[in-house]
Amino acid sequence: MPSFWMGLSLDSASRVTSPRTPSSLAKVMGSPFLCGSTTGTTTDGGTISYQWQKNGTAISGATSPSYTPVTEDIGKFVAFAETATNTTSQGTNVRTTLLSTATAIEKQTQTLTFAALTAVTYGVSPVTLSASSNRSLSVMFASSDSTICSISGSTLTVLKAGTCDVTASQAGDANTLAASSVVRTLTINKASQTITFAPTTKQKPAGDFAAGGSATSGLTVTYVSTTTSVCTVSGSTVSPVGLGTCTITASQAGDSNWSAAADVTASFTIESVPVQ
Repeated sequence: MPSFWMGLSLDSASRVTSPRTPSSLAKVMGSPFLCGSTTGTTTDGGTISYQWQKNGTAISGATSPSYTPVTEDIGKFVAFAETATNTTSQGTNVRTTLLSTATAIEKQTQTLTFAALTAVTYGVSPVTLSASSNRSLSVMFASSDSTICSISGSTLTVLKAGTCDVTASQAGDANTLAASSVVRTLTINKASQTITFAPTTKQKPAGDFAAGGSATSGLTVTYVSTTTSVCTVSGSTVSPVGLGTCTITASQAGDSNWSAAADVTASFTIESVPVQ
């Protein structure tokens, strides 16, 4: 590696005989680095001082063997000079080695941590998303399908059953490069439902009556009579046609968000029927 010597040669000159070299040709902002992996040594027991430079200009206060780049250094080149000094009978003798290889200062990288998402069920309360950057920058979230799950800030709202990809991203700042995005898939399962359909005694000389069942999903319940000689069903209306036990099965098949409900069977005692 070429070097430049400056100063007047006097007797018993002190020289840097094992100068340091830059630890890399590219360094990220915020990471301290040394002149090199070895300590500079001198002849004649002289002492070594340091001066870091940015684009050829001395950096104020940067006079230690290590230097931590700052925001203003990004995109510039940093080098350093080692100065060997000793005192001779004729005065102070100084020899300076200025390394010609400079180190480019780059933005620091960052990594996101975003754990796998636990499956949820349709109808669940809003979910709080959590991800972090190792540079302590705020992470943004986006949904692949806002009809399945919508995201505002770090709050995810489930809109229907299915799968929804959630992307965590961080665009970087003046000191930090953008992070590689992390994508997690959220599975939204169908919700379960039950039917309420209780038997009761019906005495309806005037005719038809409502079956009266309901599903926790709010979806429409369907009815089928298994004793059509005693009662028939149209929609949710039961029509007695004879005396005895009327047995009806209530069903709800579910939809894209709700699983099918277990059928419920109820029996009604028909004690009278309309006069024909």
